[in-house]
Amino acid sequence: MKKFVRNIKSIVITVILVAVIFFAGVMYAKTHYRGNGTKVSDTTVKNALVSISELATSDYHYTKVGKFTNSLKLNGWTIPFTEKSFLLTYEGDIKAGYDLSDAKVSVSNKRITVTLPKVKVLENTISEKSIKVYDEKNNIFNSISVSDYKAFALKEKGKAKKEAIQNGLYQRAYKQASLLITTHIQALNNNYKVTIKQA
Repeated sequence: MKKFVRNIKSIVITVILVAVIFFAGVMYAKTHYRGNGTKVSDTTVKNALVSISELATSDYHYTKVGKFTNSLKLNGWTIPFTEKSFLLTYEGDIKAGYDLSDAKVSVSNKRITVTLPKVKVLENTISEKSIKVYDEKNNIFNSISVSDYKAFALKEKGKAKKEAIQNGLYQRAYKQASLLITTHIQALNNNYKVTIKQA
């Protein structure tokens, strides 16, 4: 009888220990893991962001008409009858976003804070197919060259970038990045509050 009672006590104690371990494991899992087993830490969140690499979150399409003129100069004076010029119409696209390898991550008290680097233009291209040349005026003393087109394109890209920023390119990039990064992090573990900051 005593042996039977001891066996019952052992079984009860074992069941209790198993139950304690089970519920402790469940609570730990809820705190540290999601269904896919991803543990949340500064490193895991940072690695998840780096895997995205450059994140383009805002774009700006532009259609422009631009004129190029140039004359030979001597000691600061324009030499007459050496002017060359051309008129171009073209289309381009600007993409802005972040290099997430420079993002900073902090995990503390159920809160994940991501500090983004400064937003920047990731791409600014003029479509070659869209370029149309009008009113081209060449000059035997100062002929139009490939470098003229390149210099013109560079200047026009700079003007388009300035215009895009004035029209809210960077603000849209930050807003969209905040949404995408928050969604990406919560896919790892949705038990944390995510805060996105701008450097």
